[in-house]
Amino acid sequence: MTDTPKAKKPAAKAKAANAPVVEAPPVSKEVVPPASLKLKDFVDLVGAASGGNRRDVRKIVEATLTLLHERLQKDTVLVLPPLGRLRVVKDEAGLRTVKLREIAPGKGAKAAKEALAGGDD
Repeated sequence: MTDTPKAKKPAAKAKAANAPVVEAPPVSKEVVPPASLKLKDFVDLVGAASGGNRRDVRKIVEATLTLLHERLQKDTVLVLPPLGRLRVVKDEAGLRTVKLREIAPGKGAKAAKEALAGGDD
């Protein structure tokens, strides 16, 4: 048996010739973050934004997230510009509801100073 290409039918050629040419949309070179952001991807984004070493950035990000977790467990109100004001509004059986309120531009520095002055550490 020999493998010979089969000839296309004339009707298929006519349809292909008359079909409108559809151009693909331009491909964006910008990376679109996924709807769900995992730690690995978050570390990569922080590393790209800061230009830091990936290993060092990972340690810093993990320490930051651990500290945020500990503070939220203690019902501390976190004022973190540009993220915003973060506080626990409900904590039942391991299910914690957190409220995030954006800080208006220009008020971030004032709110951050108040948060630092009111700390008990």
